[in-house]
Amino acid sequence: MEATLIQLAITNGPYVIILGIIFFWSKSLIQFTFSRDIEEKKSELNNKAEDYKATLARENQNFTHQLSQNLEAHKNKLDLMKQESQIQFSHLHLERAGVIRDLYAHLVELHSAMVDFTRTMHWVKEDADKEESARVDRFNQAFSTFKNFYLPKKLYLDKGMAAQLDEILEKYWSEAYDFDLAKRMLRMGGDSKEFYTIQLDKLNAISQRVVKDFPLIISQIEDEFRKILGVKA
Repeated sequence: MEATLIQLAITNGPYVIILGIIFFWSKSLIQFTFSRDIEEKKSELNNKAEDYKATLARENQNFTHQLSQNLEAHKNKLDLMKQESQIQFSHLHLERAGVIRDLYAHLVELHSAMVDFTRTMHWVKEDADKEESARVDRFNQAFSTFKNFYLPKKLYLDKGMAAQLDEILEKYWSEAYDFDLAKRMLRMGGDSKEFYTIQLDKLNAISQRVVKDFPLIISQIEDEFRKILGVKA
């Protein structure tokens, strides 16, 4: 290319030289401009990339901070709910413990009154009829107290425990009724020795069941009460 221009310059004179200079200058100017534009674009892209990276970093930092705040707030809420649940459970446990304490005391009195009521022999202190009436009154009062306290409080007990208490409540009433009926039959009298023997056998059998069988049921109830209260056996 340069040889061609030199040849043209020799043959055509200074005009060709001028054109050649303009051509090379234009070419150099174009190359310079193009290189400069490329560098500016590269710089612009780099700046945009850095700005984008910085924006992402800020957004990530803000998101992390917000997430941390949300997690902390949620954790505090869970801790508060846990504390409230523990307080409610503690309060319920205290109420339940009070129910079990009083219920057991009523059960002990009921059993004591039942044992006294169903004995086949008693020492007479002053008046046999009055003392027997007092035993009947004591049983009736103990039974009513236990039943009236227990029935509204069944909600505090699981179904298994409630079933045991229902059973022993029914047994106390049934045995007391049969014992009282047998005594009434004896007072009314019969027309044979066999009649008295049958009634006495009923009284003795009931008295023995109250003394031997009932404590086993009460012992099972005691064990369940201890488990509920967390008392080691």
